[in-house]
Amino acid sequence: MIKTNERRFAARAFAFATLICFLYFVFPLLAQDGVENEFDIITYYYLNSHPNKIPILLEQFLNSEQFKNDENFREYNVDNAAYLFGRIAQLEPGLITKYEDLFDKSSHDGRIFLLKVFQICGDEQVRNFLLTKLKDKNFSEENDRISKIIEKGIPIELNPLTREVSDASDLDFLWAEFVITGDENAVKKIISVLGWPDRFRKKLSDYLKSAIAKSEKEAIVNILDKDYNVKCDISAQLIDSFEDLDIFISSHLQSQKDRIERFQKICKALNLTEKDILYMAIKGSAEWSLASNAQQHKKVFEICDMEIRNYAGSAKIKLLRIAAQGYTSNNKTAEVIDRLKNLSSLLPKDKDAHYRLGLIYAESGDMQSALKESNILKNLDIAVSNKLDKEINYAMIKYLDKNDFIESKNPINTEEAIEGIAKALEDIKSYQSRLVIRNYTNEKLKAKDYVFIEWRFGSEKRDRLTVEQYANDNDSSTYDMWTSIDGNHYNLLPVLGWIKEKDANLIKNKNRLHYELSLEKYIKLLKQNKASSISLFESNQGTAAFYVIKYDLPEWDFFTFDIKEVKYFVELWVDKNSLLLNKALIRLNAKEEESKKDIVYIFTQLFANYDNVTIQAPLKVYDDKKCEFMNPEELQEINRW
Repeated sequence: MIKTNERRFAARAFAFATLICFLYFVFPLLAQDGVENEFDIITYYYLNSHPNKIPILLEQFLNSEQFKNDENFREYNVDNAAYLFGRIAQLEPGLITKYEDLFDKSSHDGRIFLLKVFQICGDEQVRNFLLTKLKDKNFSEENDRISKIIEKGIPIELNPLTREVSDASDLDFLWAEFVITGDENAVKKIISVLGWPDRFRKKLSDYLKSAIAKSEKEAIVNILDKDYNVKCDISAQLIDSFEDLDIFISSHLQSQKDRIERFQKICKALNLTEKDILYMAIKGSAEWSLASNAQQHKKVFEICDMEIRNYAGSAKIKLLRIAAQGYTSNNKTAEVIDRLKNLSSLLPKDKDAHYRLGLIYAESGDMQSALKESNILKNLDIAVSNKLDKEINYAMIKYLDKNDFIESKNPINTEEAIEGIAKALEDIKSYQSRLVIRNYTNEKLKAKDYVFIEWRFGSEKRDRLTVEQYANDNDSSTYDMWTSIDGNHYNLLPVLGWIKEKDANLIKNKNRLHYELSLEKYIKLLKQNKASSISLFESNQGTAAFYVIKYDLPEWDFFTFDIKEVKYFVELWVDKNSLLLNKALIRLNAKEEESKKDIVYIFTQLFANYDNVTIQAPLKVYDDKKCEFMNPEELQEINRW
C-alpha cells in the first residue's frame, strides 16, 4: 500500500506548490509574445490585477508543450489552474465570453480543461453556451462531459476558505485564492495546518514504549539516525528531537531507492498508513510553501509574524523561523534578534538559532555577544561552533579600520615588503573568502545593505573550489552553489542533487569567475603594478599590525562590466607577521554607457582559514545518460516539478 503511493508522496513532499510550478512552464512562452512582467501578473494579482491579460495567459497555457503532451503535468496541475482562471473570471465576469471563444478553438484536452474553469466561474450564460454545444457535432467528443457538468450544476460549490484541508492540492487552492484576492484568511488557514498534532512522533513514541524486541527497535532507530538525524534512546524510551517529525521527515524524504526502501521499513514498524503519510506530506507542504511565499510576498511574511502569538509548540517555532528569515531579508537586525531569542528560549538546543544569532551579532560588530553564542554552540555542536568562529573572524577583519590603529613613522622598504607578501600568498595551498559587491547608487538595494551580489567560497590547490553565490535585485534574491574539481563543475540542484555542468559558455564563465574571486588577481596586482602608497598601522596595544597598500588603476584584469571609463582604487590589508592578505577594499568608478550616469561599485573581500581548507568532491553526481542517483520512474516524477 505504501509502495504504490511513494512517488506521489515524494513529489508532494518536495514540490508542494502546484500553482506556482505550472506558471514557471507558461511564462517563458509568454515572454516571447511581448507580455511584460508575466510572472507578476498572476503572482501579485491581488496587488495589481490585469484581467485583460488573463485570456493571453490562459491561451498560452493551453498551447504549452507541457499541457499538450505531458499527461502527468495535466493530472497534477489542471484542477488548481482551473480554479485560478475560474476564480479570476468569477471576479471579472467580462472574461467569460473570452473563455468561451477559447473553448471554440481549443483542442479536446483544452476544452476539457475549460469545462473545469466553467465549473468555477459559470453562470446562466455559460449554461446556455454549453447547451448549444450539445447540438453541435463539432463538439461530440465533449458531449458526455458537458452533459455531466450541466447535470451537476454550475458553478460548483468550491470555497477553499471553508473546505477541509485533506490533500496538498487544498493548500494550492488556498494559495491560488491568496494570489488572486489577497485574503489573509487563506494564509491563516495554511498556518493552522502547522498546528496539527505530530502523528509521526506519537507513533514513534508508542513504538519505543512497546514490548517489541530491543534488536528490532535498534534497527529502526538506526535508520532514523542515519537517514534523518532523529536520535532515540531506547532504554529511556525518549525521542531526542524538538522538531515536528511529520514535517521534518516528509521534508527529508528523498527519492533514492535505498532511502525509500528503508522508509518502508519504518512505515511497517510504526504502522504508518497511507493516510498518515498523506497527513505528513500536507504538513510539510504547508511549512515549505509558507516559508517560500513569505520570502516572495511581504503580506504573507507579515501574517506569519502576527500569528506567532496565536500558536504554541512546533507551530510557533516554525513561524518564528519564518519571521526571522523575513526580517533578515529586510535587513531589520533588531527584529531578527528578537525572533531568534524567542526561538532559542523555546529551544535552548537549537543550533541554527544560536548560529544565526551569533552571525548577526558578528556582522553588526557586537563581537562579545557573538562569542557568547559560539561558546553555547561548543556544548551543542563543535563543528557549528567552529563555523561561527570563522564568520566572527571574517567580521573582525571586516571591521578593521585605520582609526583603530596608529600609523607607524618608521620607513618601509616597499619593494621588499611587497615581494615578501606576493611570495607568502603564492605559497598558500588553501583558504576561504567572502567577496561582496555593493552599489550605493541603487536605493532599491538599501534594505539589503546595498549588496547586489556576494560569493562565499573555499579554494584548495587552486583547482578545487566550492562556491556559494547570492544575488539580489530590486525585489528578490537568488542563490546557487557549485563545486569545481580539476576543471569539472558540479551544480547543486534542489531535490536532484549534484549535476555536472555541460554548457560550454557557463563553464567558461565559471572559469573566469574563479579567477576574479581568487587570490591570484592580487598576486598578479602586487607583482605587476606599482603601489601608489604603502603604510604600516599598529594597534595601541601593539598586538596587531597591518600593511595597507594602495593602488590607483586606470585598468585592471578584474571583473568584466559592460561599462566604460572605469577606474579602480584598491586598498589591501596585509598582516605584518604572516604577510597574508586579510582584506581588500576596491572602489570601481565608471559611467553607465547609455545614460552616462556615474556608477560606483564597492567590493569588499575578506580572507581567512589559510591552509586549513579541504574541498570534497560530490559523493553522488546525477548523469542524464545513465542515472544512478534515482531510477527513471522516480526521476520522471521529480523532474515534473
